Amino acid sequence: MEENIRVAKQHYSNIKLVIKDLYSSKRKDLYVDDTLKEFDNHLLNILLSIAMCHYPVSREEVKFIESFFPQYK
Repeated sequence: MEENIRVAKQHYSNIKLVIKDLYSSKRKDLYVDDTLKEFDNHLLNILLSIAMCHYPVSREEVKFIESFFPQYK
C-alpha cells in the first residue's frame, strides 16, 4: 500500500507540474492557481466516488485519500 501511495503521489505531482508549466508560459499565475485548485477538486471527487462505490469505505482507501488531501481528515 505504501508503495502505491508513493507512486500515485509522484504521478499527481508530475501532472501538477505539467499544468503549471503549460499555463505559466501563456497566462498569469492566477490562472495557474485556479487550474491547480480545479484539478485538486476533480481528483478529490474522483477518489471519493471510487471509495464510495462499495460501502463501507476501507481504512486503506481513507489513508490513500488523506495522503493527497490531509486537510480533509
